[in-house]
Amino acid sequence: MPTPFNTPETTFDRFTPNDGNLLGSEFGRLYTNDNTLQSEIDEINAPEFDNGNSGASKTINFSLGYAHRLVLDSSNCTLTFSGPKSGKVYSIFLIQDPTGGRAVTWPSSVVWPGGVAPILSSGANKADLMIFYYSGSKYYGSYSQNYVTT
Repeated sequence: MPTPFNTPETTFDRFTPNDGNLLGSEFGRLYTNDNTLQSEIDEINAPEFDNGNSGASKTINFSLGYAHRLVLDSSNCTLTFSGPKSGKVYSIFLIQDPTGGRAVTWPSSVVWPGGVAPILSSGANKADLMIFYYSGSKYYGSYSQNYVTT
């Protein structure tokens, strides 16, 4: 049976599973000894992170969320990835600007099916969805292409 657990804000029910890590819940939030569970839930529910325009180079910081958006506005953009967690899946929605014909140079840690990086959809305002599984050292990529964004 849950027992009351006091916080500065209010009282909520305390649950004690075998590991003793889950302290309780309140208003849709989970409280753990180290906040890791709620942090994971917050990351999963985070909105798409808008990285703006690419320029000639762009760092995609995966610690800001699992879903990213980037408008390609330079003939070639060299991408760098940072902040991933091993075993997680990330996405980047790459959108061609109104000029189109933009390309990407991927980090060397990205592995594509067959060992060949995709050629991006080149039409103006077209988009490609890139999905990456991070293994701890490599990003295993897959993709869907030629979405219409206008």
